[in-house]
Amino acid sequence: TMAVLRGAHDMKACVRYLRNTVEVGENPYGIDPERIIVGGVSAGAVSALHAAYLDDETEWPTVLASQYAALGGVEGISGTPDRSSDVLAVFSFSGALGDTTWMEPEDVPVCSVHEVGDEVVPYYTQEVSVLGFATGLIASGSHDIHLRAQTLDLDNCLLTYPGNDHVGYLNSDQANSLSFVMDFCADLVCDTDADCGNVI
Repeated sequence: TMAVLRGAHDMKACVRYLRNTVEVGENPYGIDPERIIVGGVSAGAVSALHAAYLDDETEWPTVLASQYAALGGVEGISGTPDRSSDVLAVFSFSGALGDTTWMEPEDVPVCSVHEVGDEVVPYYTQEVSVLGFATGLIASGSHDIHLRAQTLDLDNCLLTYPGNDHVGYLNSDQANSLSFVMDFCADLVCDTDADCGNVI
């Protein structure tokens, strides 16, 4: 849990840093601060999903309640505290979220790619295991994240692959899986609704 939170904190800090380069640094990266999208693969996707949706003190994991202040709360202490960490959307290649109830009606759109039988990061909601050992941690993978997004009427796209590989599609079907996510991002950046024909 601690590692997940620190990953989310670092991703939020990255967003704040980039937004700061626009506001005080003459925008060296050519960034539109209103069109920042976070995402990643596996652990990076987990960090991105938590950065996007673990955004309220009431959502803080109870197991870490005593460390809320020391860890900097939901924003963390990774830098540039006076800028916003808000993002336009999030994408996930085989990621998971600690609790889908953290997703709320005004939250950002999400796009995911995942194998149904992923043995590393779950596709549904279940206990996470590491190298075959149970961790006691429950996480919700792409399937249940998208069910929640649909319930909330959030823009969401999900591309599902059969099998039990973990990000195997980045080898077997890389062009399609990458273009699926890029099309989603392009739609949002261009102020149009994502159109991806979800089947859950």
